[in-house]
Formats: sequence, structure tokens, C-alpha cells
Amino acid sequence: MQSYGQAQKPLNVFLKVYVDWAKQPARELAEHLTPLLHVPLDIVMTKFMKKEFSDDYEAAIGAPRRQRLERVTERVKMVSATMPRAVARHLVGNEFSLTAIDNKEMYVRWQDFFRTLWPGKPVQLDIIWAQAAPC
Repeated sequence: MQSYGQAQKPLNVFLKVYVDWAKQPARELAEHLTPLLHVPLDIVMTKFMKKEFSDDYEAAIGAPRRQRLERVTERVKMVSATMPRAVARHLVGNEFSLTAIDNKEMYVRWQDFFRTLWPGKPVQLDIIWAQAAPC
């Protein structure tokens, strides 16, 4: 089973190319749809955003993610007393892994975070990938 993070990337990349770059299915419709497109998420993008926009990241993603980790930890404690925090981390996933974006809430938080940075055309933020990705 794929997480939101894993499932969103191919769809968002396709829509960016088809709508934003190729201006399909028609230029007027593409211009209307472009501000609504989602940023394709991956580990390069998420790590860069935390590094470059640390305060905004903390408010939009970091704090809510830690709260979720604590909720999961408490639930795991009810089931098992053996290393509940480690089990919870395993369930929640690595902070920047697409598998960690495993529910709609975290996925929407990422997209809202991007919209606060560039409301008119958030999909354009994936240009960062070209600059931040290791060669």
C-alpha cells in the first residue's frame, strides 16, 4: 500500500508537465488550473524547505508532526511497554521520507506550507529540486 507521499508524486509531476508547462488541455483552462496544482513532494524538496524556511517549516510541519508522533507513542504504550517511542517512530516514518507523508493531514499541511510561500504558483517551487538535488 502506498502512502499519500508516494502516491502524489507521479500524479503531481504529470499535472505540472501537462497543465503548467504544456498548457493543456487548453491555454485558458491551464492558466486557470495552474495556481491549484500541488507541488510534487520528495525528500530533496522537504529537506530543503526545512533548511531554508526553518521557522515556517516548524510551525506548519515540524510541530504538528511531533504532536502526531506523541499521539502514536501514547497509543503504542497502551499496547506494548517495549520501546513505544521507537515503535511510534517506525510507524510514523522518517521525517522526510514520502512514506512519512502517510495521511491526508500531513500531505495537506505540506501543500498549505508551499502556498504560504508562493500563493500564485506553488507548483513552481519544485524548481528548488534542480538546485538542491545532489548531482
